[in-house]
Amino acid sequence: TLDDTGITEEEKWAGREAWWKHAEAQHLTRIAHLEDKEQLHLAHIAHLEDKIAQKERQERHQANQHSAEIAGVREENRQLAAVLEDSGRYIAHLQETNGGLGQALGQVQEEAGRARSEGAFMAHAAAMANHEKDLQ
Repeated sequence: TLDDTGITEEEKWAGREAWWKHAEAQHLTRIAHLEDKEQLHLAHIAHLEDKIAQKERQERHQANQHSAEIAGVREENRQLAAVLEDSGRYIAHLQETNGGLGQALGQVQEEAGRARSEGAFMAHAAAMANHEKDLQ
């Protein structure tokens, strides 16, 4: 049957079917395009996640290195403190020893002074004895 446009019902349905198939094809193309964009976005997200994971690994590695360096410095400081403590004890020992040596040196100097005095007295006595002998 014809309507006032001169198109049969069959032709109308065929046109509608063609339009629906065309619209469906456009939607499928649009869906495929959106799926492609989604895949690109997912790939980009995965790339960013990899970069973040790599950065986190680098930061952990650096933190471990810094911790090891700090531990090394602490150990060096501990060793230096022990050396300083030993040095302090050794210096105290040397001061004590030097004090004893100073006293001993003072005693030796006193004895040397007495010996010089006695030696001078003996030399004088010997000179007088020699002089008396010469006079006789």
